[in-house]
Amino acid sequence: MFIVGNQDRTAIYGGVKYLFENAVNSDSYMLVYQNGIHEVAVNSPPPIAEEYFLEYIHYQEPAWDNRRCNNINQHFITAFLGIHLKGTGEYQDSLDLVPNFQRCQPGR
Repeated sequence: MFIVGNQDRTAIYGGVKYLFENAVNSDSYMLVYQNGIHEVAVNSPPPIAEEYFLEYIHYQEPAWDNRRCNNINQHFITAFLGIHLKGTGEYQDSLDLVPNFQRCQPGR
């Protein structure tokens, strides 16, 4: 399972996409955060306080709410691990989504 922002400059999006497209002998999934940078896959930043300001800036995702990223990541990681480690199909619906759903027309 690959999680990346399409604006990531640390784990370059094109490199992660290449790895995903060339993964063999296994099922693979790729979750892409549109306009997201490297911080889409980390925990929420510490509280905004003067003593934590540099750490907050380091972990803050500017295009996405960090809590929302964590909730989305937890959803997909739980489903992925449930299927591939626990061997149960009850999570499959959680991974069967329309690719690029942000481009779909309402009602489709």
